[in-house]
Formats: sequence, C-alpha cells, structure tokens
Amino acid sequence: MQKEEFIEKFNTDGFVVVPDVFEQTLIRKLKQAILSSLELQQKIVPENTNRYYGKLICAPVFGNSFPVFFELLEQKKWLQPVEWILDELFITYLYASSCIPPDNDKDSQYIHVDLPRLIDGYHTGMGVLINTDDFTEQNGATLILKGSHHQTEQPTEEYFRQHASIFTGNAGSVLYFNPSIWHATGYNSTAEWRTSAVFGFSKPWMKQWVDIPRLMQKFNVDTATLSEHTKQLLGFYCQPPDNLEEFSKPKEERMFRQKTI
Repeated sequence: MQKEEFIEKFNTDGFVVVPDVFEQTLIRKLKQAILSSLELQQKIVPENTNRYYGKLICAPVFGNSFPVFFELLEQKKWLQPVEWILDELFITYLYASSCIPPDNDKDSQYIHVDLPRLIDGYHTGMGVLINTDDFTEQNGATLILKGSHHQTEQPTEEYFRQHASIFTGNAGSVLYFNPSIWHATGYNSTAEWRTSAVFGFSKPWMKQWVDIPRLMQKFNVDTATLSEHTKQLLGFYCQPPDNLEEFSKPKEERMFRQKTI
C-alpha cells in the first residue's frame, strides 16, 4: 500500500490491515518469546486482574533471554507506516502483548479506547498489533468499530456488536490503528491461547506507559549491541537531563534529541 492510500484510509476508517508482513520463522520466535516472558512476568507480578492477564508490561526487559524482541524493531519496513502518521523520531510508548486464554471471560472483552483524547487533525499516537497466531472469529479476533476514532462517547454494546469489523488474518499480518478508536477483544472458544504483540507509538516528548530505558537498566538488559535506531525507538534519546552538566552539553550530545523546528 502506498503512502497516500494508507494515510487516507487510516484517517477515514481509523485502522488499516496489512496482510502477511512478516516471515513465519520470526513470527514463531516472537510467539514463543511472548508466552515464555508471560510466565516469567507472573513470577514477578502475580495475576491479580483479568484485564491485564496475558499482557506483557514491558517486553524489552526480557530481551536478554529473547533477543527477538529487539530483532523485531530492526525490521524497519513495518515501521514505515508509523512514520507516515507520526513523523520521524517517534518512540515506543508501549511494547507489550495481547494474548487471550481459552474461554476468556467477559471482563477481558470490554469495549474501550487506548487513548481517550482527540485533537482534530493531529496524531499523538498510533497502535500496532502483530498477529503471532492466525486470527479467526473462533479464537478471539479483535473487534474494531470503523470510523469511531472521531467520537468520544462509548457506543452501546448492541451497536458495537452489530457494526464492528472483525480483524481476522494470517499470523504475520499487522493491524495499524488509531488509539482513539473503539475496539474490544473477541471471545476465544478454542482450546489454545490466541497470541499477538502489541505496540503503542507516540511523539518523542510524551511519557511512556512505563519507563522502558530505566526498566531495562534495572533488569540488567544488555544494550551494548543495540543499534542507534533501536535505542531511539525504545526512548533512550528522549530522556530529559538529570544534571546541569548534561543540560549544558551541545544538543546532539544530550539524551533528549527530539527533532526541533
């Protein structure tokens, strides 16, 4: 899909589906990394709410064990549409997962938006969901209400279920969406988990969902081999100075390197 076509569809519908973006070898590695990381996370943060069950809080903290989390960020082609919408130097607001177990309960299927604020004609963020399983109506494919990114009032349950589109597609497909669009998890009636990676991207001056660079440091994640591109995406160059010496350095040497006009 060309840039102009993508932007028009994204702005009109609030989402764009691009099929078969990734090779299956990487997708299988990513799926296993997500499921294994969820097990590790449960040892740190016990399950206490169904709403966040199956959701990684910060995938990069498990990067030492699963370098595919960084390998994914080096696959720059899938990030091109994000740059079309947010401009260059966008950062990762959220690097998580959206996985639902068999027979997921009603609490995990609530209708919601990820970013409950609207600025006419301006994008502060973008959501990206990567299938690491085939998404079907049976295993809980995401429901998304076309064009609803322009409304602040939540649609009724009846209207949403009647008019929402179902995001189905092969593993390796990608859903790009406006984080202000109304959507919901589907019902998984199969005997297997339905898995996916989910990203939120934002302008570089916005705070992240969690402080990714600081969390990676606390988990002793090796950053020596990460490219400048990956560090930029993870927010390493969006940190305000914490001392006067750094603030006094030339702008290109500071940790905060936001594009300026």
